[in-house]
Amino acid sequence: MKRRKIAYIGASFKFVHQSVRDFLLFGGMDDTDLALYDIDPETLRIERDVIRRMIRQRKGGLTVTACKSRRQALEGADYVVVSVLVGGMGVAEREDQICQAHGIRHTVGDTVGPMCTARCLRMVPLLLDIAADMERFCPGAPMLSVTNPMAVLTNAVNRRTRIRCIGICHGTHFRQQQIAEAYGKKPIPDMEKFSSEHLHDIIFGLEGRFGDRIQRELHLNVTNGRAVPNLPADANLELTCHCGADGCRPVDNAPLPPFLLGILTPLVCANLLSEKAAAERDFAAFQEALTLDPLVSDFRSIPKLAKALWDVNVPYRKPAK
Repeated sequence: MKRRKIAYIGASFKFVHQSVRDFLLFGGMDDTDLALYDIDPETLRIERDVIRRMIRQRKGGLTVTACKSRRQALEGADYVVVSVLVGGMGVAEREDQICQAHGIRHTVGDTVGPMCTARCLRMVPLLLDIAADMERFCPGAPMLSVTNPMAVLTNAVNRRTRIRCIGICHGTHFRQQQIAEAYGKKPIPDMEKFSSEHLHDIIFGLEGRFGDRIQRELHLNVTNGRAVPNLPADANLELTCHCGADGCRPVDNAPLPPFLLGILTPLVCANLLSEKAAAERDFAAFQEALTLDPLVSDFRSIPKLAKALWDVNVPYRKPAK
């Protein structure tokens, strides 16, 4: 029986070994070979050693290999998990300083706000470069991305390549739990059974291992289509999906009421402009995305803000292999 190959591009301390932990705890993944790749050899070595120890302690049948190139990791992969960051936290700190100089404050800045729009400039080219390699070395594999800004990156891959990209926001169900508790509501049934990333649920679903009658609902970042009929069809949204052998399909929703539509439409359009700005190096689209951002209250500051954020990202446009 053919073994499953999962390539991890980016040996993230936060995500990779946590997903392997879930494979070992939930079971059913012993026929899996893990191929890790990172441009930092020390990070790669540490993550490989941690995973080897986990497999040994659980007496699992998984294998793990630290690859010397992205190509080695991708060749023949059945799934590709992407967890990467371009420029480290140093670039994000510089962007934060620029934004604060213009009176703009963020909490994190990797999902919304001008820092997010700027981050797209260095992250979109890398995701598209990885997708281009996937088209050569594993064209049938889906890209499972845990990388932010998730909506923009997933959208870029789905719109501009032949690779199917699914965004996995691994903290979604914890936030649902917190909101339920804050409002005195019952937690979502069986939520404690979900893994921290539900990566294995996606894999099991895509392989049809839940059976035709069992559909696991997962919250994923996917192309809208007609799931939310009054938002753009080509936008990527965080939606409830059913994953099966025919893919991860979003559940149909009623049209958004005017209030929610008014909140979300500018954000969706800003994401589409951010993707265009990053993929096509379109400075005008970058300024337009910032103009739609609710954190930018002084429109007169946009030209200087845009120029400063744009210039910070120029050295990071070319993807590292």
